[in-house]
Amino acid sequence: MKIIKYCSSELRDAELKAEQDSIVKIEAYKKKEKHVYREIEQCLAKNEQLRRENRADMIREPDFDGEEAKLTQYQTTLYGELMDIEINLQEALDTSRKTFITKIGEIISSQKDCIQNYITQEVMSEID
Repeated sequence: MKIIKYCSSELRDAELKAEQDSIVKIEAYKKKEKHVYREIEQCLAKNEQLRRENRADMIREPDFDGEEAKLTQYQTTLYGELMDIEINLQEALDTSRKTFITKIGEIISSQKDCIQNYITQEVMSEID
């Protein structure tokens, strides 16, 4: 039972770490996204102020394509980072499974040896 608890604990720890790492990455993306939208809003607000002041020659339109490209790059990076986290989680699952199989194999081998020793001792006592 201790083996199952150990493997389960290891897997749960890996899941929690993956979840925490994912949240950190997503929050970082949201901050970047918020910053991009804030830049656009500030540019639009400044343009509105310049229009009210009749200084239309100073207006600079936001680079929507450039900002969209930034967001696309951020999303691509986030996707890659989340995939890395998923791969790490799959590796933890695989390691946990292999550890479980190895430990169960050791227990079976140990039990087999105990049974063989018992049978050998019983047979030897019967023969003597």
